[in-house]
Amino acid sequence: MNDYEGLSRPAQLPRILEATRKVGFLKTSDLLAGNLLRTLAATKPGGRLLGIGTGTGIATAWLLDGMDDAASLASVDRDSRVQAVAREICNDRRVRFFTGEAKAFLESEPAESFDLIFAGGQAGKFTDLDLGLSRLRRGAFYIVDNMSCTCFIRLSGPPGCATSAAPLTRARTSSSRRSAGLRGWSSAPAEAEQPPAIAADRSPRS
Repeated sequence: MNDYEGLSRPAQLPRILEATRKVGFLKTSDLLAGNLLRTLAATKPGGRLLGIGTGTGIATAWLLDGMDDAASLASVDRDSRVQAVAREICNDRRVRFFTGEAKAFLESEPAESFDLIFAGGQAGKFTDLDLGLSRLRRGAFYIVDNMSCTCFIRLSGPPGCATSAAPLTRARTSSSRRSAGLRGWSSAPAEAEQPPAIAADRSPRS
């Protein structure tokens, strides 16, 4: 089975990929991760979405491809050089780009502001995770990318990397569970064991 066969791509993707190669940017989302983002975005009509780590806009294009006309996307990155690619190609009224530190952006937003957060950069993933999670509304999605397989959720099938996502409420696990990795986030009150709410897709890129 070929997972890529018949997979439609956002119209902007070829231009973004070409520009990405020219600027030498390596930390990109692959097609299956992008398709997951598009699918999850489509479940949030009229929703407010956030991308941490714009990069050249590959994830931005996938999210926009799944969003309806009433939804909005904020995308933040501290690297203006690579973000310029996204600004030029993902020219869409539904997205607003912010250049600066993601932590400062998250701190400027009130709690429970977003229906989906995609953390592709450092902040909200390796740092300031609790801050990012506090900005989620009930039933929101929190997705992370570019991580080691050792942090991934293993689903049925052969050992290896997997992609997973689950709705997230404001429930939190204890510090001891969090310190064990990204496998302890709960999508329901703590007394009910639930699937993890963190999604990741594959090993880090060189």
